[in-house]
Amino acid sequence: MIRKAKEEDFEGVLRIFREVQNLHAENEPNIFRFCDPIDFSRFKEMLNEENMEIFVADDGEQILGFLVGVMVNMGSNLTLPRKVFGVENLAVSKHAQKSGIGESLMKKAIQFANEEKCDSVNLSVWVFNENAKGFYKHLGFKEKSIKMQLDL
Repeated sequence: MIRKAKEEDFEGVLRIFREVQNLHAENEPNIFRFCDPIDFSRFKEMLNEENMEIFVADDGEQILGFLVGVMVNMGSNLTLPRKVFGVENLAVSKHAQKSGIGESLMKKAIQFANEEKCDSVNLSVWVFNENAKGFYKHLGFKEKSIKMQLDL
């Protein structure tokens, strides 16, 4: 079942968030640390942030995945005004991957963004994460810009 997150979901979200943090730390050790990516007080703040939504997937016993998104109004003198739902994090427990949970979480986010009259759903994905890139392309996401880095 996909639903909005509650305070009681913290331990399950943290467990999966650790898996993702470790994946990033293994693949980009010059950027990411092996650490707990969130604490309970920050999780509670996130639940109460006006423009932030956290959805979880559970099987009635445990959290299997989560999605964190933020609604942002964008625009400048160079760009048109837009309302965007930005997916900050999407993660599915290793043992539950390839079961449709990630797709269900994204569909919930897209449904939410439509209801809120957003112009798009945006996200970033690390270059090393071929599984995630393929997953997002499968859902219809297209590359819009590419960030580049020169290490010094």
